[in-house]
Amino acid sequence: MGQKISHILKDGGTLCHQYPMSLRENRRDRWTTKLPCAIVFLLLVSTWGSALAVEQLGKKNPTNAHFLRLRENGQGELLSLDAAIVRYESTGTADRRIRVDLIAAVHVAEASFFAELNRLFPGYESVLYELVAPEDVRPNGETSQHSTGVISWMQGGIKSLLALEFQLDAIDYTQQNFVHADFTPEEFSREMRDRGESFVEILFRALGRSLATQSTSPVSTFEAEMIAALFASDRDLRLKRLLAQQLVNTDLGALWQGPDGSTIITERNKRALEVLQRELQSGKKRIAVFYGAGHTPDLHQRLVKDFGLKPVRTRWLTAWNLMADKGLNGK
Repeated sequence: MGQKISHILKDGGTLCHQYPMSLRENRRDRWTTKLPCAIVFLLLVSTWGSALAVEQLGKKNPTNAHFLRLRENGQGELLSLDAAIVRYESTGTADRRIRVDLIAAVHVAEASFFAELNRLFPGYESVLYELVAPEDVRPNGETSQHSTGVISWMQGGIKSLLALEFQLDAIDYTQQNFVHADFTPEEFSREMRDRGESFVEILFRALGRSLATQSTSPVSTFEAEMIAALFASDRDLRLKRLLAQQLVNTDLGALWQGPDGSTIITERNKRALEVLQRELQSGKKRIAVFYGAGHTPDLHQRLVKDFGLKPVRTRWLTAWNLMADKGLNGK
């Protein structure tokens, strides 16, 4: 099982090299190797995010507006980054009505965020979840400890930098109503190959977009603020506030999309909705689609257009607590 778990991958991790197991022989060594990776990753996100945020300026409704939001108090101080649960329903009589909840996942979040989701999940007949993994493998709380991929390496460092929890450790994937609604690693690699995509190409496309807009970007000071936050005494709070603003104002899906979509977003969304169709045909009427926030704008469009569902209400959950009175280091 440990070998299988090491190949559980999220959002492009299939194409990452695997690091030797010796790098995680003890907790201290594991942290010292994760930290540089996490810092580099955060700086890359800030660079790409700055470029994408420029594209969103002047738009009345940014792409992620319905699925991520920043909550402020009356003085304009940030309180939280919230993620949406948007309910979609079909028309018709109550006994025949279909209800689908699209749950925007934030993969690194407060423990309370994941605890509330674990409380809600048993209320659905099926929970369709996102994870590029073999069909017979489910995370069991030890996934990030046994995974040696670059993506998991970085996520472990970011979890510590931001004083948050990692989704694969916090969500109970053993629940009987959980249904895998994603590619296997083999399917993911084959789909990318068929589309002529590579993870390196995607990274360079995002970097190129950043370089093209960086000199005129009104948010070009973001990188300097990020570096300053990394060395501040309240590092986790300052980093969360900076990144939360980028997440809300950035088209997350565009980080990975080309002109004809992508395997990472478009094709995986299609797979998720194929599974949704199968569950509906089996007679299920209360279903959750639990997918990353970067996937949700495209999923929203497909639920409305292809399934004829209408959004009827939105519930917000706090993913990141951004209040200063939480104390240093998220305590």
